[in-house]
Amino acid sequence: MTKRKKIVLIIISIIVVLFIAITSVVYATSNGAPFASPYTKAALGSQFDKKMRPYITFGDSYPIGIASNSSGLACNILVYVIYAYDDYQAGKITQSQFLKVVANTKPSIDFITTNFEKYYPIVIKYPLYNDPTGGECYLETESDGKTHGNTVNYIKIQNSMFDVLKQMYSTQDPSQIWQDIQQFGVLMEMSTFFYSQNNQYGLESQINVQNFDPNWIINNVLVSNSSLLSKVN
Repeated sequence: MTKRKKIVLIIISIIVVLFIAITSVVYATSNGAPFASPYTKAALGSQFDKKMRPYITFGDSYPIGIASNSSGLACNILVYVIYAYDDYQAGKITQSQFLKVVANTKPSIDFITTNFEKYYPIVIKYPLYNDPTGGECYLETESDGKTHGNTVNYIKIQNSMFDVLKQMYSTQDPSQIWQDIQQFGVLMEMSTFFYSQNNQYGLESQINVQNFDPNWIINNVLVSNSSLLSKVN
């Protein structure tokens, strides 16, 4: 072998080694999904819940506020599942990786659900009053006399949303998980109208699974998506 051929082989070997090294680093830093969205990559990390938990705050310390805001926090977590499902459908991650995202987000959802289930029974025992614009509402009174209220339908639809979440996190079937996400999104979008009124304004024909829009979840989060993503990456 000539000296020139040896030099060429050495250069090729160095290039191959560098390529393998760079590929390994990219693969590792992307949690095994180099072509997936940043949300999917973050949720594939084994420390996802540990990183997320400090930022799961309900934005209120009173029962009616916690019960009202819980679904928005759940949306914050479901954003990761939505992006992961899109990546799964596009072939950017495997089914096992998608299910790993679901498993990694479950502790955060369980934490939110536990808090909702703690305060929901308290709220639905509050006295009712008729708000001139919202209709029948639950009334919460603090020790200093300050009051909070929310429509009956809004509060009750939250309970239905958490029933859907329990069903979603009890299956390993990606198609069933997606169906449940769609149903959750429908309820979430409906609840945005119940927030100020007990009347849906006849929007049932537009807000349904057949017309599902992921933004019904992505845009109805309690905390900025980009803000949370920066914390869990």
